Amino acid sequence: MKHIVSLFIACALLCAPVAAQEKPATDAQKRPPRPDRVYLKDLEGTWVSESFMKALKASRSPRQAARQAPPIVIQMKKDNGVYPIVTTNFRSAVLSFVIEVEPDRKPKSWRLVTAKSEGIINSSDVTYVYFTGKRASSGKFESLSIKEPHFAKRKRVDLAGLSEPLETFINRHTLAGKYKDERGGAYEFTEAGDATLPDRKFAYEILLDTSKSGCDVLLNHHERAPDKKEAVGFAAKGDKVLLYKAAATSKGAWQCDAQPTATLTRDSAT
Repeated sequence: MKHIVSLFIACALLCAPVAAQEKPATDAQKRPPRPDRVYLKDLEGTWVSESFMKALKASRSPRQAARQAPPIVIQMKKDNGVYPIVTTNFRSAVLSFVIEVEPDRKPKSWRLVTAKSEGIINSSDVTYVYFTGKRASSGKFESLSIKEPHFAKRKRVDLAGLSEPLETFINRHTLAGKYKDERGGAYEFTEAGDATLPDRKFAYEILLDTSKSGCDVLLNHHERAPDKKEAVGFAAKGDKVLLYKAAATSKGAWQCDAQPTATLTRDSAT
């Protein structure tokens, strides 16, 4: 799936309002949370598998990181009274809705009750997602350990919460920075997704579905620059970044030329 991360934004359009899942806050709810009570708001956010995060930081390559540690990303955010939850491995995605969070029989363990659609659901149509996690004093979870049902076949996956958009995190740990090429040309790739090359500027995003591609690629951003056509292969090596000419294959994957078009050295001031 070419732009699977866009589901995190698009899912809000698919979620029609229904009755609120949580009652208005009472005086009891304003008190410090009980250690055994979990509200859906405590789980809101974007969650990324810790093994993939570690591999990405070490390699600066989404392609290599995915080979070492298959990625799983989960986003849950309240929208008009419902809690859609999107789970992706960057190749495909599953959209479901959280109906409730219930305590498990084990101490400090809970389960999400999810369904493929919102509204009245038969008990036979729900999927239970069991989880534990580390909580802040506010009650909000800082990390999760879940039995992921879609891509991990209910094996336990450790997830870390992001305090920023997923794209920002990916950009920071791959390309973001200022560089110079062999001829002194200036390049910059910002964490926000703006690319400045000696001859052009464009909004970029890094290809995350690398399952069939032979190299890492940055593309024009499908929402911020939908009418432009940019495809640049890259390989981060130490303080250097090699840029390549990239082309799509007949099967929709991407391949890079064998020889780089430029070798960039990170600006020591950044």
